[in-house]
Amino acid sequence: MLKSKGRKVFLVFLLFFLPFAFGAGNENFLESQLLKGGKSFERLQIPQNRTIAPAKLTQVTSSHRDLNRGGEVPICTSHTALNPAIYGDKIVWADYRNDYYDDIYMYDLSTGQEKAICTAPGNQIEPAIYGNKIVWADERNGNWDIYMYDLSLNKEIPICTAPGSQLEPAIYEDKIVWQDDRNGDYDIYLFDLSTMQEVPICREVYDQKHPFIWGSTVVWLVDKGPFIYDFEGFNINTKEPFTIYTIPSLNAPLKFMETK
Repeated sequence: MLKSKGRKVFLVFLLFFLPFAFGAGNENFLESQLLKGGKSFERLQIPQNRTIAPAKLTQVTSSHRDLNRGGEVPICTSHTALNPAIYGDKIVWADYRNDYYDDIYMYDLSTGQEKAICTAPGNQIEPAIYGNKIVWADERNGNWDIYMYDLSLNKEIPICTAPGSQLEPAIYEDKIVWQDDRNGDYDIYLFDLSTMQEVPICREVYDQKHPFIWGSTVVWLVDKGPFIYDFEGFNINTKEPFTIYTIPSLNAPLKFMETK
């Protein structure tokens, strides 16, 4: 199974700083946790004298908490269930139950049914979901590729099987992004399902990692060395890159940059 310390660091950055990039700043709102795939910046109006208890999530099971009912529901209690993502009433995750390889499973809250999405040879990890489309990183060919499953068509589609490793996919509507090291360092690539075309989003020096997409905006982390990161973005419509902020060190003060 793939371990990504950098991904944990990136999620912390997203939770604290992405609201600045998108213009959010109302302190009466609580920004929801970012969820890959169909994960949104839900703004929850919270009375100032109220708190919300966090949902419980462990490394060996996947659960969800119904905020309306206040109860926790076990979704999967197999050997090991990791990397859950949710869109609407569908939850996906990487599952270690079959011969010590990760596969992709889905649970439909509306029907209470579990479905195996991909049990191909090798590991399938890092699922993301938007609408009826599920994407993940897939090791069946000996290196990491990007695959997609369309629930409406009951069909699996290879998205990228280029040389090198393609990892950490994210999806919004008909656009899929991922990090890709076919050129040596990790770059950011995008696949448009409406045109079935692949385009590079960023091919700069250093590793470009942990992409996230929402609307017409793609953001990612630029790894310049141990604990030295930049946070950059790209507007798909205008085809213009922009810098959100630079962080010389996790222990140094933040320096925010104006977006272009």
